[in-house]
Amino acid sequence: MREIKFRAWDDGEMSEPFDLEHGDSFVDVEIVMQYTGLRDKNGVEIYEGDIVMVEVSHLMPEPNLKKAIVEFRDLSWRFQFSVPHDEVECYAKEWYSEHTEVIGNIHENSELLDK
Repeated sequence: MREIKFRAWDDGEMSEPFDLEHGDSFVDVEIVMQYTGLRDKNGVEIYEGDIVMVEVSHLMPEPNLKKAIVEFRDLSWRFQFSVPHDEVECYAKEWYSEHTEVIGNIHENSELLDK
């Protein structure tokens, strides 16, 4: 069974992961992000709002790695890619690979989205 964990962004700081089974609560926080149940190539837990590098060689010839934002939409985890003139979203579990790597998150590292 997948772990149900969360982290919170509040007052400009990211909380440590927490779960509700141990009496933790996220009342009065700005933003709550859920754990996807996936880990990146370095063992880092992947959360909603993370920015990840994903292998897309089967979608686009070059480059093989693209930045994506992890989102929960329509009852599933998705990687949201920005590509020239369009946005592409894909089911995270279908695109997840041993090359997926967390490089930041949209709250602490928004500058990564400009590059």
